[in-house]
Amino acid sequence: MRKSKFLFLLILLLGTHMAFCQGPDLPVDFDDTGIDYGIYSFGAGFGASIGVDPDDATNSVLCTTKEAASDCWSGSSGNCIDTPIPFTASNQTMTVDVYSPAAGTPILLKVEVCSDGAIFAQVLQATTGVGWETLTFDFTTSCPSAVDLSQSYTRIAYFPHYTCDPYDGCTNPYAATAPALPVTTYFDNIAFGTLPVEWKYFRASKNQNNVALTWATTSEVNSDFFAIERSLDGINFTEISKVSAKGNSAETVEYEHLDQQPLPGTSFYRLKQFDFDGSFEYSNVQIVKNEVRSNQVKVFPNPLNKNDNLQIIGSTKEDLKVKIYDINGRLVLEQIVLDGSGEIPLESLQNNTYFYKISGKNTWH
Repeated sequence: MRKSKFLFLLILLLGTHMAFCQGPDLPVDFDDTGIDYGIYSFGAGFGASIGVDPDDATNSVLCTTKEAASDCWSGSSGNCIDTPIPFTASNQTMTVDVYSPAAGTPILLKVEVCSDGAIFAQVLQATTGVGWETLTFDFTTSCPSAVDLSQSYTRIAYFPHYTCDPYDGCTNPYAATAPALPVTTYFDNIAFGTLPVEWKYFRASKNQNNVALTWATTSEVNSDFFAIERSLDGINFTEISKVSAKGNSAETVEYEHLDQQPLPGTSFYRLKQFDFDGSFEYSNVQIVKNEVRSNQVKVFPNPLNKNDNLQIIGSTKEDLKVKIYDINGRLVLEQIVLDGSGEIPLESLQNNTYFYKISGKNTWH
């Protein structure tokens, strides 16, 4: 009883700390350095901290380690999220990306009322393989008690390799076959609701003078299409193409696209996946470094849609003179592009076919 009271007091103190710092919100991905996640662990033989993704050194994740001499209920939690989990009668699903060293690792996900840890809901799942996978936790199956829709659940707790059996009067079907300790388990992308798309991979690579983009999904729900976006700085992205999605699938679906007009230098690519209802989510970002040849100029998009600007990207910093002619050879627009890169608005031109000429001190295009 002394240990339980101490743990309850610790949670209350951490909840009070939340009032003085910016806390996380769903989805939680552990990447924002401006957020105080307040990660802590409880139980013997257990440690938790924000660390590095074992598959991606640029990605931050929750890293947990459970030793052989540990309590079955050892786990981790953190500061309460700012906005309560939006449980409804028809939607009580959460998803978590889990990296496990072995299949059959029991994972308990628990949500609590921040001010009263005795009000909670919890769901037990098990991993199905080695490495990253997305586990779905359906809180309509919460044991021993259901989600109370009148309550605000804002604390999330993670229990990797959870082998208590029974637990809170519930049976643990995975306890007897759980892999041996010690184990290190990683968590990322804690989200509410069923994901419309579960990503398997997204890759971008040079293919001669082009950039080959390939990606795959392991499941899709009401997925409409993928918008392919490209950026020079990794911040400001522009859509360059679209690829239709499968729609609904429970199997692996592979996609590909060839960027035949890649930009010189470093480019950033990402996918923007749209559902039929207009909602969307982003993939991870891929980086490709293309050869920069002297006096190389990229002009895009081609063809242009209404209200598009003509993009000029030069490989040198020299000023460029851009001249646009109609099909009769008449000059209809002339503009200087400073430092070799910029945009030219074309809203003054009618729909038609045009020719352009770009010149500079050391450039002719």
